[in-house]
Amino acid sequence: MGGPRSVESEGRSDTGEGTAVTRVRATIGVAAFVLMTSHTIAQTTAQTAAADGVDAFLRADYSRAVAILQPLAERPWLPDHTAEFFMGALYDDGFGVPADPLRACAMYIRASGDRDSAISAVASELVRARQRSLGHEVFTTCNWHANVGFDHRFDPVTIALDQGHWIAWDLKGATVTYRGVDKRRELPLASRGAVFLPLRHTELATGDARSDRRHFIELFKWEPLGQPRSWRLLWILFEVVGEELISVASEPLLTASGDTPPTGDQDVEANARLGVNDRGDAEWTIVSGPTPRNAVIESEADRQERRAAAQQARDRQAEAARIDTSRRYDVRRLPELAYPEGNAGGCSDVLLYGWTRDRSEAISALVSKSLLQGSMTASFDLTAQRPGLEVLLHVYERAITESLFCTDVFTLPRPKEEVWRAVGGTLSIQLFPPGIPGRPAFMYRVVIRISGAQFVSGSGARVNQAQPITLTGIVGWIPG
Repeated sequence: MGGPRSVESEGRSDTGEGTAVTRVRATIGVAAFVLMTSHTIAQTTAQTAAADGVDAFLRADYSRAVAILQPLAERPWLPDHTAEFFMGALYDDGFGVPADPLRACAMYIRASGDRDSAISAVASELVRARQRSLGHEVFTTCNWHANVGFDHRFDPVTIALDQGHWIAWDLKGATVTYRGVDKRRELPLASRGAVFLPLRHTELATGDARSDRRHFIELFKWEPLGQPRSWRLLWILFEVVGEELISVASEPLLTASGDTPPTGDQDVEANARLGVNDRGDAEWTIVSGPTPRNAVIESEADRQERRAAAQQARDRQAEAARIDTSRRYDVRRLPELAYPEGNAGGCSDVLLYGWTRDRSEAISALVSKSLLQGSMTASFDLTAQRPGLEVLLHVYERAITESLFCTDVFTLPRPKEEVWRAVGGTLSIQLFPPGIPGRPAFMYRVVIRISGAQFVSGSGARVNQAQPITLTGIVGWIPG
């Protein structure tokens, strides 16, 4: 059986008199359908839970018909198109329930999904009548409710964040107002049978001085699962930054069983929490559910850095596409010692590397964490050669299109190279605490600066560094 069909409105609504005529004709159509096919319906529904409801409808026992058919028509599992059709008729005429043309229309659209039954043909005819009588806007709403439902318990709400800053939520999305400017974001919040809990706004004071105010919106909704009478509680987290609404996380929290999900107030904080860690970072924590865990929520500065890194990656790809890999270089040439920031990478504890723009030369800097003795910053004299400290230049015979560092897997033969070792100068290093948003918790950022270095090749040639070199990368992971 198919799902509800979405039907485009024909546009113009009828006059009041035309609407009344259409309504009468629709009612007559329903009655005629019932009278002419009652025997067939009784046979086709004899094996279903809707049979007693149809029988009560035919006997004009509308209260009993509603009691039986309504749960069948509105449940999110195993749709019963017969129950949907007759509930449409009951809503249409106000028999056993308050008259509700919108619900009647939605029920007829749902019932029309059973394309192989006589009910579908009659329901489709009634849907077309609603197109003409309800008008485009109302009929569009009818279509939407046919797919989503009515009893979602979502309460539209406007949340004040700061002076001149607020967010207005409805079931189709949110509008952020910031400094007199409105920005709308459509969101697929609603789904068939979903039931919502109240939205929750949390303000956190973050940063080193706890002076950065950040605003988070938590949305909780029960969704029906594939198995009948099964539900899961989904937690969705957003952050409001200026006029932007940013999706942060979406996690399942709980499961429940029953014809409807739990209706009482849920102790959601016992399952999902927001807080600030010792470093001043905002973070979320899932306490229960299939995989309890927590994660740092990237700040706006983190997001800008990530977007910049993504742009740098695209730029590097564009540069790599322009590299002439057929050109051959003299590996005994003097190194350029020009490594643009953003053209670097890293791994282990601690290895950073960088490339020249033409990818024919690289620098690598290795610093064992044991040399740091627990400090986050340190400076080393490269004249004093020591285990665990090494700065090398790699001069290749051709441009390199794949990394030769932090991996032992190569798709091309390793090129010829001349290696130059730093025998003078200064290396300074700065480590940042682990916990990079969007990365595993054990990874961390490192900055290495090399200045005044002298390098010597295997053949004894020497070159002095003229400009400082800065390498920035993410380390902590083991190459494979």
